[in-house]
Amino acid sequence: MRTRKHHLSVDVFANERRFVSLTCCTCDRWPVFHDTTSSMAAVTALYGLHGDDQRVVAYCVMPDHVHTVVALNRRPPGVFVQAVKSIVSRNIRTTENAPALWQRGYYDHVIRRRDGLFRSIRYVLLNPVRKGLVDSWREWPYSGSCQWAEMDDSFLADRAAESSVWDGIL
Repeated sequence: MRTRKHHLSVDVFANERRFVSLTCCTCDRWPVFHDTTSSMAAVTALYGLHGDDQRVVAYCVMPDHVHTVVALNRRPPGVFVQAVKSIVSRNIRTTENAPALWQRGYYDHVIRRRDGLFRSIRYVLLNPVRKGLVDSWREWPYSGSCQWAEMDDSFLADRAAESSVWDGIL
């Protein structure tokens, strides 16, 4: 019996920029990011990785997982995920013998259209609201965008996919 591949082929990312929605979960869904220090370590790692080859369009650090929407230039998502997991682990582990921080692997989804990008960003930013952690996405201190310093409600409006706000990244 053949086993199913869990991730997209590296060839999908070989030629051009691709937008990808990525989710990394903690081992056994342990709430690693339940405090400010751990959550900010993840946010800091995302800002540190944001650059020309990989742009973090949206992110949300939840207690037991991290969502991102990333624009990757000719690079597979596994490289980005490995860097995030490595940096965050290094910054929040207190001892060498600490248990594993991350679940093996990650979830990925290539975003192929403008409305798909909008839906993915909306999903990421509204995650703490859906989970009942806050009443408004703006109240969650561990979500936002490395791409835009200021995000307002126009990013989540019903017709946002048609807005000119996306022109700089599409």
